[in-house]
Amino acid sequence: MSSVDVSGQSAAEIDSETRAGIYRATYESFAAYVDLIFSASFEEFVRGEWVATRCRRLQENDRSVVVGPRDHFKSTGNYAYVTWWVWRNRFDADPDCKWADGPTDLEILYFSFNQPMARYHIGAENTDGIKPLIDRNPWFDDVNDLKPRAESRGAYSWDGDHVVSISPASVQQMVRGKHSDIVIVDDPFQDDNKQDAGLDPGRVLKINRIFKDAIMSIPSGDVAELHVSTTPQTEEDFTFDDALLADFHRLEEPAIQDYDREEVLWPEWKTYDDLIGLKHKLGDKSFNQEYQVSPRSSEIGYFRDEDIAGMSVQGLEDYGERGLEGRWVAQEEEWSFNGCVAGLDIGKKRHPAHLAVFALLDREIRVGDDLAVRSPAGHLFQVHSKWMDGWDYKRQVEYCQRAVDYFNIRSLPYDNTRGEYEGLDEMGMLPSEMVPISLNRPTNQEVASSFDVHESTGRIKLLPDGRQNRQLKVVTNDLDAVETGEGHGESFWSIALACHAAGAITRQTASTQQSSSESTGVSYL
Repeated sequence: MSSVDVSGQSAAEIDSETRAGIYRATYESFAAYVDLIFSASFEEFVRGEWVATRCRRLQENDRSVVVGPRDHFKSTGNYAYVTWWVWRNRFDADPDCKWADGPTDLEILYFSFNQPMARYHIGAENTDGIKPLIDRNPWFDDVNDLKPRAESRGAYSWDGDHVVSISPASVQQMVRGKHSDIVIVDDPFQDDNKQDAGLDPGRVLKINRIFKDAIMSIPSGDVAELHVSTTPQTEEDFTFDDALLADFHRLEEPAIQDYDREEVLWPEWKTYDDLIGLKHKLGDKSFNQEYQVSPRSSEIGYFRDEDIAGMSVQGLEDYGERGLEGRWVAQEEEWSFNGCVAGLDIGKKRHPAHLAVFALLDREIRVGDDLAVRSPAGHLFQVHSKWMDGWDYKRQVEYCQRAVDYFNIRSLPYDNTRGEYEGLDEMGMLPSEMVPISLNRPTNQEVASSFDVHESTGRIKLLPDGRQNRQLKVVTNDLDAVETGEGHGESFWSIALACHAAGAITRQTASTQQSSSESTGVSYL
């Protein structure tokens, strides 16, 4: 970014002439500032053309939107931009510095999904937040922190008179009448647990309205800038409203630029292989949303027809209430049976219950004299699908108990959102293998992602049950379901719950195997 080489030198060791050149260059160029000044806040700062592009677009546009991948200099780029204005104030507040022409006082308002998240971006809780980055940077040794005890607010002055203030704000709270020189909106649809607000249409519309009616009018004064950075959630969020953002510069970049050429956005930070590893870990849908800037559409099914066809295997047999002896996969030498898991979507008055049972298998591959077990999330082969139309809760539980006994099921999570089985549980009728899970919006996404990971990595095979597989098609990308005469997406959730259970078991098994791999020659890849 810069032709000045100060590598290996502290700020105090640089000669006065070079220092003067750095001051002027980093005042005028945000990219040069990041390269020479901001980088000193890190033990190892990763540069690259993506960082330079992000810097140029921020500086060159008063209003901007960057839709980019997670962990790719979005929030950190915002932090750098805020600290740049603190740095510039050193010269703007100096009457002897004739080439500096910025405001002597500045107010910056930092928005995020909620107040705790906005405070996190600024404060000491985040070791790489704005205040810690300034505190540990030797180039900022002479700046005065006027609010040293305020962990989530900043007020910085170089001369004791002129101040750059930084305050947190929530995109969910109306702020009429508020004015600020610079407004940063950082991940407006992502909460502090990294769960998607975008899956709640009402919340999305509320944030859209507040951004349009209040936040857009906040920037004022000679600077008057508004910058938004986000990872896409749904096509309904304001970052996809072309009319609303007509005068904003838009920068939209996926992490993987070209699969065929294996080209990535920031190779200095994450290589193609790094990103493919993340894709296998997260599943296609979560990876595409988080890293490939592909929002979820409420009008599109969670799984495509070809996805479901790829999971369904005509040769699989439903063993019903039989044992697992003679199962064809168990006889193959490359497979190791690891017990059974299941999932249950409880039947309601209008909707059926569905139980899905899977054999959990590890695939074994011999490498020389060692045995390597490839099982990052377990391989699942369905051995039973059971629809329970019009069954009462007691009858459903009794059948689950029989299934646990017949299949030796290790874990059977069920949807306990409304507590339908609580009375039976208090009577001691639920087997210990049945695990209650409340399916609310955050857990919905977590459980569905377990299913997605198994599907996208080819580690789940389903019975050729037409009704079961048709019900997979009625669940949309926002995890709502279309009601049909056959059900309301029950088999989607029973299978997803089984995948969730399998992932937990396999992670525990992998941890145990890894600790003993040196003596046994067995490892999990």
